[in-house]
Amino acid sequence: MNQVVLTTNSPGELHSWVRGTVAELKRRRPDLRVVVALVPCPYASGAEARVAARIPGVDQVLRPLQTVRLAMGIPDRSSRLQGRGVVVFMGGEPWHALLLARALRWPAVAYAVRAGALARCFARVGTLDPGIEQALRRQGVTRVRTVGNLVLDGVEIPPELPSGPHRPTLGLFPGSRGLHLRAALAVFLRTAELVRLEIPELECLLAVSPFVRREDVLRALERPLRLGIPTARGSLEGDRLRTEDGLEVEVLWGSPYEAMARMDVGLTIPGTNTGEMACVGRPMVVGLSASAPIPRGGLCPSCPSSSASCAGRPIAVWCTWPSPTAWPVGPWFPRWWSSGISRSWSGPWWNCSEIPEGGAGSAWNCRKSWGGDEVRVRAWPS
Repeated sequence: MNQVVLTTNSPGELHSWVRGTVAELKRRRPDLRVVVALVPCPYASGAEARVAARIPGVDQVLRPLQTVRLAMGIPDRSSRLQGRGVVVFMGGEPWHALLLARALRWPAVAYAVRAGALARCFARVGTLDPGIEQALRRQGVTRVRTVGNLVLDGVEIPPELPSGPHRPTLGLFPGSRGLHLRAALAVFLRTAELVRLEIPELECLLAVSPFVRREDVLRALERPLRLGIPTARGSLEGDRLRTEDGLEVEVLWGSPYEAMARMDVGLTIPGTNTGEMACVGRPMVVGLSASAPIPRGGLCPSCPSSSASCAGRPIAVWCTWPSPTAWPVGPWFPRWWSSGISRSWSGPWWNCSEIPEGGAGSAWNCRKSWGGDEVRVRAWPS
């Protein structure tokens, strides 16, 4: 075997699973030719080809149309996929990888984060955790083993961070797609302004995804989506963002792990970055739409409860509000912060029971009324 084709679809899979896998492949086989084959996906940002081409160790990137043509058996000389190789499914629809492998007459293997029906069609399957492995074995899949959480492997904490006295630091993660950015950025900035009213020494970091360009940030600042939620206006100058209310925000371009390392807590939308924050032991507040169910995400299931980074701390709080005008993050965020995020998230203002014992997977729920709107909160301890 002299080449590997990794099929993938969108920002989370590409920046975590694929990037870490490519680094390990090149470490073991420097002569191996690595191709990233992008597949059609409604969750793609449109910047996947640009980002994939910049990943160290990637020798070629196939755009979605090229991948589909090859999977349908239509020759593509530019792909240069000749000789022996293997197709690895790492995101998207499994049948893309299976059809491509069939057209190339190569074996196909898969990384599975759920027990899908097509898993039995792959030559080998590596799973996220033992539970998925057992579920696949019950389905008749025999060549399967647990390989662990690739999100954890992909996290890269910078060895050197800015020195100086530490200030309470809030990291803002408004997403890796233009539409998400327009929906979340201005709201997150307004939230940070409200937090600063009670924590004047607050330092703010904006983690701009590698899939987001400078013009995307400018568009989100100038034309945020009107969702009936309070927003903040601001201007961008170099690596600094300043809101009309005077909030100074340091912008970190394409460096989400630096932001995670420097922050005390993150404010984010759902996504792969919630798992990454959990892997490095950073608590977060995740904002959801009013109609969204409260999920179990945001926790790295492969982190042992005795991990030094997590050490039994609460990791994620998911918040939803029934009306678009109810955005209580500003009022309760400082009180949550000052109550001691490393000690407990229950307190007199929560009116909730203590966090139950049991490690990963034990959740506690509470409801709180803010001006007639009830906030549903679910926290997952590590």
